Amino acid sequence: TYPFVVGNSSTSDSALLTGKISNFRLVKGTAVYSAPFTPPTTALTAITNTVLLTCQDSTFKDNSTNNLTITPATTTVKPVAIGPFTPSSYTSTTLPTTYGSGYFDNAGDYIIGPTSSSTLWLGAGDFTVEYWLYQPTNPDSATYDTHFSYSTDGGTLRVFSTGAVSKIEVFSGASVILNPAWPTAAQWNHFALVRFGSAIKTYLNGVA
Repeated sequence: TYPFVVGNSSTSDSALLTGKISNFRLVKGTAVYSAPFTPPTTALTAITNTVLLTCQDSTFKDNSTNNLTITPATTTVKPVAIGPFTPSSYTSTTLPTTYGSGYFDNAGDYIIGPTSSSTLWLGAGDFTVEYWLYQPTNPDSATYDTHFSYSTDGGTLRVFSTGAVSKIEVFSGASVILNPAWPTAAQWNHFALVRFGSAIKTYLNGVA
């Protein structure tokens, strides 16, 4: 009943992300990680069971085989030419478009995917949602910076940073099911939410 949203809550405009998200990948049916790991050092690809792969180009697009429509919330929402794999030899003013990958550059921007529970809703099986997150500062106690959110058929999945507890929180419906450690601000951090069998884990930079 609500679209898949990156950078804001799917049900309101009151939980905008201040920061950037890069290489957002949703894999439905596969637990890509089930033990501590070293985060990838190159852009993510559409591996088997990838249903959404976005925030990794100089334009808004889905690089999965679904080729879902990605829509900026307003005409001012633009990709930014910087990401977790940007060579240190480049400056922000000389980056080539092939390194464009970050979004939501401190301006309260977000992007909207389709309303499609059959395609994107994770269901009861294994899954992996992963991305790189950059926040210039940690949110204050009154702020809820949503990484992504999706609501359909009475179920909700939302991941956000909040200064209220100085952590990333994962909501399923109205319940906090996981409460990972606070990531370091002003750097790119890899985040993964994974279900394998009956276990649900989060990984921050490869650490469970």
